[in-house]
Amino acid sequence: MSNESAPESERAFWQSIYDLDAEDFYNPDDSAALLDVVAAAAFLGLPIPKWAAQLFIRKISAKNSLEHSSWEEVFGPLHPPGTRLDSLRAHRKYGAIVFEQVTSLVSNGMPITEAFEEIGKGPLPVGEAMAAKLYYNRLRVLRAINEILQRE
Repeated sequence: MSNESAPESERAFWQSIYDLDAEDFYNPDDSAALLDVVAAAAFLGLPIPKWAAQLFIRKISAKNSLEHSSWEEVFGPLHPPGTRLDSLRAHRKYGAIVFEQVTSLVSNGMPITEAFEEIGKGPLPVGEAMAAKLYYNRLRVLRAINEILQRE
């Protein structure tokens, strides 16, 4: 059963993860991506993609056969060592907003470096360097998604 009472943005978020049902997009060692796909399927009330179901079952079977002594051994650390949570939070919270603002400013004729400066001066708690980083990271992800979709 899908979670139809959730806000549209939340459903869109989970749908975007589920729609990337491309086994080659996800690294089998990236348990966070695996769990995101399983959660997206559960949230949307859709079947878990076959590759994700098989990988999930393999990991749980290893846990059940006592091959591992902790959830971290089964799924790996929550975040890779050295991960800066403040940076991750900024990417999640402001990445799409910054990308849209930069795209809008550039499409109206502003040079991209000036767009980063403009956003750095704006109301978001994002400086010029972070704006550039957020923009280029989002652009890289969108290009990777587009490449996957072109292969289908």
